[in-house]
Parts: sequence; structure tokens; C-alpha cells
Amino acid sequence: MLRVLPVADVQPALLDALSDGDAGVRGLATSALYTLHRLDDVALDHRDRLERVWAEDMILSWLPRDVRACRAVVDLHVRRATPALVDLVQGAGGPLAIEAAVALARLASDDTGLPRVLQAAAPGGADRLRAVEALRYFGDGAAQTALHGLQSDPDPRIRAMAAASLLHRSAR
Repeated sequence: MLRVLPVADVQPALLDALSDGDAGVRGLATSALYTLHRLDDVALDHRDRLERVWAEDMILSWLPRDVRACRAVVDLHVRRATPALVDLVQGAGGPLAIEAAVALARLASDDTGLPRVLQAAAPGGADRLRAVEALRYFGDGAAQTALHGLQSDPDPRIRAMAAASLLHRSAR
């Protein structure tokens, strides 16, 4: 019989496993914590340079298929993710392209992804609300102009997100 444990019961053991002498055990613990959305704990416990590089490599390997990896490279300041993010902006679709564009803007102050986000923010875009939110991270004047224009959008959610994004930009 398989018994499912609550995350609160499993997490301490996984965090302990990050210090295990066996690299395989550390790798499995990192993967499990990633699955449990605990990337912040993984980052904190990989202070050793070689282990940090190993953790970064693992996260980079997830970039092509997981939006959480785009967020993680920003949180961990993984600058060597920039080429992979550019590839995602140019080749991926939907939420992954938007998250990659945001990661580029936040990590490297690179507005390469802005056209993709502007396109997704246009009427009819499937991920429009997230794209409007994402515009807050771009320093380019086109992002600000787009947000001002979106304040007269017929969709009240888009207008509210545009206003919130403009406030976020002004607070930076």
C-alpha cells in the first residue's frame, strides 16, 4: 500500500538530503523540492559553488518546458540562462515565451522579448492578461505607451492590470 505524506512532513527530510554525501541523493532531493515548488530552499542550500552550478544546470535543463524554471533563473540570478531565454522568446509559444521574455527583462535588462509580449497583449491574445502584467518589467518606452493605451481597453481586467503595471513601473 502506498501512503501519501503531506508536503510539510516530507520537506524537512528533502532539505536534509541536500547535504547528503551522495550526489545522486542530492540530485533526487533537488528534483523533488523543485516539484514541490521549493526552488528557494534549493538555492539557499546550494551555497557551495560546484553544487550551485549543478543546481543551475538542472534548472537550465528545465527551461524549454517549464515556466517555473524561467522564474527560478531570475530568482537565482543565473545570467548564463540568457541565450536559452532568447531562444525561448523566439521559438516557444504562449506562456513560456512570455515568461522567458520577462526573465530576460528582469535578469539582463534585455528587451528582446518585448515584441512577443506586445503581440500577446493585443486583442485576441490567448495569454493577454499575463502579457499586460509582464509589460511592467520592460524599460522600453513602447511598453509604457502600450500600457497607457490599454487603460481604455473594453475588458475591465485588462484596464485594471494595465493600471497596476503602470503603478509597478513608477515604483521602481
